[in-house]
Amino acid sequence: MVSDAADIHLYDIDVHEESHGQGLSMVKDFNNITKLTLDMRQDFKTTNQDFTFELGITPILLNHGSNLTFIMFTYVRDLDLGLLASSCSSLQQLKLQYNIYSNVTSKFEVVPNWPLKNLVILCCSHPGTGVFFNSPDETVFKKILAGATNLESFVVSYCSTFTDKVFTDACQFNPFTNLTDFMITNCKNITMKALEGTVLMKNDVPLKNVLFFGCDQITLTDFTRYQRYIETNHYKVQVQWQ
Repeated sequence: MVSDAADIHLYDIDVHEESHGQGLSMVKDFNNITKLTLDMRQDFKTTNQDFTFELGITPILLNHGSNLTFIMFTYVRDLDLGLLASSCSSLQQLKLQYNIYSNVTSKFEVVPNWPLKNLVILCCSHPGTGVFFNSPDETVFKKILAGATNLESFVVSYCSTFTDKVFTDACQFNPFTNLTDFMITNCKNITMKALEGTVLMKNDVPLKNVLFFGCDQITLTDFTRYQRYIETNHYKVQVQWQ
């Protein structure tokens, strides 16, 4: 009766009952999916095999990836971000929360002029499932950032692979000339030197809101220097540091 539904939201999916993804894979039978939200219910501390991504989500991406404009995945184990990025050529918003990532697909390309505008990657898991800080593979993360030339908003949290090298290498291919909102929280491996030389002190990057929170290598001195740079050049950038 709802085979033409375009916006699919599934919450509290019990992966222990859905261990082979057969039920979830039936979502591929919807004909016109453009927005997909999947929120799993599972305990990452268990060692049970989980085929939800491989057998449940992958068929959806392969059948409808080219039509998807919005994806939000929460608590997905073995999330193949390379497959997702290469399959979803029309994606405009990607929100990833508390997932466990695989590096199965590291050799891939995103489409030229990939329309991705909003990217959120929150790598810390919910306290109720134990403490995990699993981040996307560096090669995969670098390719996604390099290909997201239309990116307007980028939020990254507790991501150990958001490093100077990953970001500076990505910036060789992506000038981030559409980036307006840039929020970094609890990322321990990024320095102000890498950010200043790539996006923060570039006239062609139209930043409006910048947040540094809990990033050990970004000091109050760094923040003060950047704030002074904004004021000196009369840029209308709201910047916060904590």
